[in-house]
Amino acid sequence: MRSITAYVDQRGEVTLLATAQVLLQEHTPLAIGNPAAMITTPYPDLMAQAERLLKHVNYRGFANFDVKVDPRDGVGKFFEVNPRIGRNNYYVTAAGANVAEFITADLIEERPMEQVVVRNEILYSVVPMVLLRRYLNPEMRALVKRVARKGVFHPMVNRDTLKRRAYTYAIRANQFRKYAKYYPKPTESGF
Repeated sequence: MRSITAYVDQRGEVTLLATAQVLLQEHTPLAIGNPAAMITTPYPDLMAQAERLLKHVNYRGFANFDVKVDPRDGVGKFFEVNPRIGRNNYYVTAAGANVAEFITADLIEERPMEQVVVRNEILYSVVPMVLLRRYLNPEMRALVKRVARKGVFHPMVNRDTLKRRAYTYAIRANQFRKYAKYYPKPTESGF
């Protein structure tokens, strides 16, 4: 699975493109399919396809694509586009392209921006590392270990206060319960 986040300004220019490989998805009934862990990685072919589609349909604003990679031929199949920024858009900001800057420059400051293609490799994860590793094959575990050395980005983690640290600890601990109930063992299909 791949995720693509894009922004198209008022002039019709695609000013933001970011892609990530989804490592693990949520499995609770209300959140099934949402990414729980991703590594940002540039996928130039997928970015180019998304940009062509957005320009062809005269799109404006944020778009978030879900792309499945067919294991039989390795070809990405676009199966969904959300006309909004994705729930897990923090992966884009964590990789160095603050999503707020694009909409602010476009709609408030009314100034053009040069296109930003996110190339930084970061690990975005809302699940604890030990839980994430449980669901990865050895090759992906090695990749996650290498990328995690740069840091692991979680949108709720903020060490400002003891209360906040306790809250984010509880959120992460709750992930063990959720995965034990809805996805207790890794499967080949992910379901």
